[in-house]
Amino acid sequence: MKNAISEYIEFPEKEKIKLWKEATFIFDTNIFLRLYGLTKEAREAFFNAVDKINDRIWMPHQVAEEFMKNRIKVILDNQKNYDNLCEETNNYIKKLSDVFNLSIDDEECKKHKKLLQDWIEQHRKTNLSVKDSSKDELLNKILILFNNKTGKPFTVDELTEIETEGAERYKKQIPPGYKDTNKKDTDKVNNMFGDLILWKQILSFSSQNKKNIIFITNDKKEDWWNIVQGKTIGPRVELKKEFKNLTEKIFHMYTLDNFLKFSTENIDEKILEEVKHEPVNYF
Repeated sequence: MKNAISEYIEFPEKEKIKLWKEATFIFDTNIFLRLYGLTKEAREAFFNAVDKINDRIWMPHQVAEEFMKNRIKVILDNQKNYDNLCEETNNYIKKLSDVFNLSIDDEECKKHKKLLQDWIEQHRKTNLSVKDSSKDELLNKILILFNNKTGKPFTVDELTEIETEGAERYKKQIPPGYKDTNKKDTDKVNNMFGDLILWKQILSFSSQNKKNIIFITNDKKEDWWNIVQGKTIGPRVELKKEFKNLTEKIFHMYTLDNFLKFSTENIDEKILEEVKHEPVNYF
């Protein structure tokens, strides 16, 4: 009976550990884009964790394309966040002076303003990973890590076939990707079928290489996760079943915080809280 309904059964801890030691790890685009907004300590924790499984990582072409297409926007957005904080500091000091009937040039106001501005600039200096997109050390790290570990793109005909299938799948709410039907981008990289294209590339890789897969994503939507009464149980049952039927292998998923927690002993709780924070919807 267990084999007949295996997609419904949660992995016991012993099997998770065994899978962790054998599986190929695949990271969603949102993980790589999220790195640009993390602190230096959190980024280092991620790369240290990946180093431990360096011989068992692979990047689908869909992830590589999405990452490169959206990278500069994310870099600019992160830079803008610091500029906006500086502007908010000025607004805060103005409000402070109004509430307490103080002059903007009051020593207390100037003291608070300098304290905030110094903290923001120090944080920017320490944690802003890229100040110039042409000098992107984070990109260089990723390129080196996944050198000769990145898949090939689907052909135009294959993509057309996937989109045709996707239209039918989405009508029936067959995961993944049906929650992205509001995406109107006609770009083949960022359109509503991006998750399905990614899924098909994962299936193809596993089938060809006979590999179990652990997928790391910060996508919290129900078309990836089995969510019951607000609690995330694990990957969608349909995904596990389709994966097993087509590849005869195992598919499992983790969010970024759980990936770091599972891979790193005594990891700082502050890092876990940071990466658990709801990421910006980059695309």
